[in-house]
Amino acid sequence: MHIIDRVDRRAAVISALLPCAVALATLRCASETVGAADDRSANSNDETGTPAQGTTSDADASDANGGEARTGFDAGNFAPGPIDDLLAALPSNHWLELPGSAMREVCPAPYVSGTCRAVQSAWSGGSYDTRRDRLVVFGGGHADSFYNQLFVFDLGQMKWHRMTEMPAGATSSTPTSEMNYVPIEPCGYYPKAPLAVPAELLNPAGTYIRHEACDLPEISALLDDQQPRSSHTYSKCVYDALEDRFCYLAGAYYRSAQSMGRRVPCFSFKTGLWSRVADIPKGSRGASAVDAQGHFWSLPNETGRLYEYVPSSNTWVSHVSYAHTTGYLTGDVDRKRHHLLVMSNAGVRRFDLNAPEQPGVVLATTGPAAPSVGHGGFVYADALDRFVAWSGGSEIYLLDPATLVWTRRDAEGTAPGPQLNNGTYGRFRYSPLRGVFVLANGADANVFVYKP
Repeated sequence: MHIIDRVDRRAAVISALLPCAVALATLRCASETVGAADDRSANSNDETGTPAQGTTSDADASDANGGEARTGFDAGNFAPGPIDDLLAALPSNHWLELPGSAMREVCPAPYVSGTCRAVQSAWSGGSYDTRRDRLVVFGGGHADSFYNQLFVFDLGQMKWHRMTEMPAGATSSTPTSEMNYVPIEPCGYYPKAPLAVPAELLNPAGTYIRHEACDLPEISALLDDQQPRSSHTYSKCVYDALEDRFCYLAGAYYRSAQSMGRRVPCFSFKTGLWSRVADIPKGSRGASAVDAQGHFWSLPNETGRLYEYVPSSNTWVSHVSYAHTTGYLTGDVDRKRHHLLVMSNAGVRRFDLNAPEQPGVVLATTGPAAPSVGHGGFVYADALDRFVAWSGGSEIYLLDPATLVWTRRDAEGTAPGPQLNNGTYGRFRYSPLRGVFVLANGADANVFVYKP
């Protein structure tokens, strides 16, 4: 695993732990509403496809399930850092812009603005490494960016790292010819050698390999399982704290995104390697989250099905059929009640994961409701027992899942501007260790934190 740091340390590491009051902030309220969203591909191509069925095993399965009990959500271990002096001085209900924290500093050199920016701006999301207090970003895809590196922002040190590298021969401005070979896209990985998919393995249109053919020995031998394809990741990035791994649930791959994939690559922070879990039944835009037992939940917006990944059997289970939406979705799991809440342009829908065969219900909330923006930020904060929404500007909205009452906060301090045109998704996350929210809103922009 390669780790490349290009942002200087800003202060010495402090020795004192952050006071508990930072993690357990009190709630305040106000009122109002805010804007909406857009659709479509950054390069105007349609993002559709009809992938087929397929399943493989997780390379980390023996390590993950080899006799150790799955004990629940892991909030990690606190490691003090330069951020703590800043947070200690930051009043509640304030935004803070972290100086010199733009992700562009760790993009491949020489810097290529459009390709680097698209890692966040091209419908890309992220997740949160709760063990190390790091925001994890993986994105790009389509014709927007071929960069498939895993980028992480260390909150304590206020630094970005590039955790992985592209295939050998790729430069910051030019992918390899193998990376540009379109017919192999549904397999979800960049090839490690030149190849030509035989005509008999292509779909009826003759454009892409059939999904099930990706596991044929003559094909899989030419795929680099350490080089997952860059992708529009939407709200489909998850961090599994129990297995200490980042996963993304398939996507709209580089270079054409015309065949929505089904591969689920997972990067282990323990080994520094990628592995695969079972292919998701349907690749689509949608909302995804991990519950306290390490099960993945996915709500594709185009299938009308709720899917559950069960790690112990490495299988996906298809649950309730629901009246689906064609818009974007962002969601998270209420780990106290075992509910999945999903924000769409039509409001918030709740699925009771204790009874996953029951249809989800659109919540009848009260209070100054957050703008219904399916591609905004929407995350559950365990210590606050609130869902928190952000879709641009200084305003923060908190939803009490017990009373279904929204509270609006007009936060002070240096606030971020509008969210990126194509959305925020999982790049707005909660830090359980420091009790603040972390936002990456563009590769050229500094990271922001919000202290409740």
